[in-house]
Amino acid sequence: MAYCRPIEFCRIAADLEALPSRRIEISIDGPTFGTETDNQSVIKCAESWKSWSKHEIKIWLSEKNLGLFDHFSIALGRFFSEHKWGLVLEDDLEFRREFVEFLDSSYAKDLLEKYFSICGNNPLSDLSELPIHQSIQLQETNIHTISGWAASDGSVKFFLDLLNNSRFDGPYLRNIVKNFSQRVTNDPFLSRSLSRNWSGKIERAMHSPKPNWDNYWEIVAWSSGKLSLRPSHSLTRESPVVFGNQTHKHSFQTTLWPNLSNEIVFKYQYIDPLNKKMEIRGLQIWGTWRFRAYKEFLNNVINRLKMIK
Repeated sequence: MAYCRPIEFCRIAADLEALPSRRIEISIDGPTFGTETDNQSVIKCAESWKSWSKHEIKIWLSEKNLGLFDHFSIALGRFFSEHKWGLVLEDDLEFRREFVEFLDSSYAKDLLEKYFSICGNNPLSDLSELPIHQSIQLQETNIHTISGWAASDGSVKFFLDLLNNSRFDGPYLRNIVKNFSQRVTNDPFLSRSLSRNWSGKIERAMHSPKPNWDNYWEIVAWSSGKLSLRPSHSLTRESPVVFGNQTHKHSFQTTLWPNLSNEIVFKYQYIDPLNKKMEIRGLQIWGTWRFRAYKEFLNNVINRLKMIK
């Protein structure tokens, strides 16, 4: 998935070229005002790469800027209508080859039938934090991250079908969030805070002329009832160095990964079952903290008492 970031695109293209031969589809969204030159640079880089690459590369171009939601919806629908499995990367990401090698295995294909997705990113533990000689393994999770992820055509079809369903509106989405928040924690204060947090995300998305797609992906994953898998330490992430046309600040701004030539032991045959304590820690990436949840409740009580007076 590419936009108007020529330096980032060329960087991830070089990393992909180092992998064994495979099929790669590049979807390039159209430019916004002021990014036309960068958009053309991305197209030229993609066409040049296609001309000499060992990979089988197909390029899809959009003349106008679709925005994140429409671009991803169209690109995912097109790709997964032709392929049973796939790895989705954006141009401002970086990845470890161990993750791709795992996804190439028949074992990963079987897992993709069972789980909603296999995420390469773990928001709780970056690869730079991996102790020496410690291996990485997979974990079950309800947090379906999108900074490098793989899925089957079944999961993507479920996502797109629900997006196009007439019942896919605010009340329906809020009900999914409410059910998930009650399932992920028995703490009523934390559950209420999570539900309120995501209701706000839904409202913003429903009223945005060009919403993002990632919140919808998360909610649809919850509605599927399936878990996802992620590595115990991130094997994909947003690049800490981005040169332009970025919509948000990346995390780990100064934390570089270990040298790519260093071997990492990825014991993907071992899967840790869902850990509820770790899942509650994971809610922090959405601004949902236990302390904050209690504080919100107390503030509401105080405000109500003031109204009574």
